[in-house]
Amino acid sequence: MTTDETAPPRRITGGVDTHKDPGTEVWVYDLAKRNRVQRIVLEHPAVSIEVTQDDAPVLIIATATPILDVYDAVSGQHKRTIEDVGQTALLIQAVPVKSR
Repeated sequence: MTTDETAPPRRITGGVDTHKDPGTEVWVYDLAKRNRVQRIVLEHPAVSIEVTQDDAPVLIIATATPILDVYDAVSGQHKRTIEDVGQTALLIQAVPVKSR
């Protein structure tokens, strides 16, 4: 699920050391304009994220449980949940695949 800038945040949290807690949103910034352009509300809180670097980028979210969530990185739409991936994935590394 993706939200625009006019939508209120789903959850207001913060405080000392909360940067260590799993995140509930991914914020997308336009670095040239120095502003937030999108806020992606996550299906499950994330402990790690990865974005593939291909023509159709995918956002991969690792949770504190053995679950990976897959999103369209451009639209923010949740595509699927992959369950039972083993131990908690603290490091995600997308490996580029060569076109045939």
